[in-house]
Amino acid sequence: MNIKFVKIVTSTVVGFGTTQIVHGIVRHNTDPENIVDTVAITAGAVALGMMASRATRRFTDQTIDDIADWYNENFKKTA
Repeated sequence: MNIKFVKIVTSTVVGFGTTQIVHGIVRHNTDPENIVDTVAITAGAVALGMMASRATRRFTDQTIDDIADWYNENFKKTA
């Protein structure tokens, strides 16, 4: 299987999950009083979700690389 494909699928799933978590935290811990608050809170939640998704993408990509390296060192047969 292509590692690039695995990374894309994994980072997409993790990114959606991370965004949902951030959105839930923000939604349950803020109480907007007007439309300006609502817009500002939503914009902040989006920015936080994007930041967290970048961090999780780096983490998952590195973890996949580590697993692939380990597999190649321990199980890949040499000719």
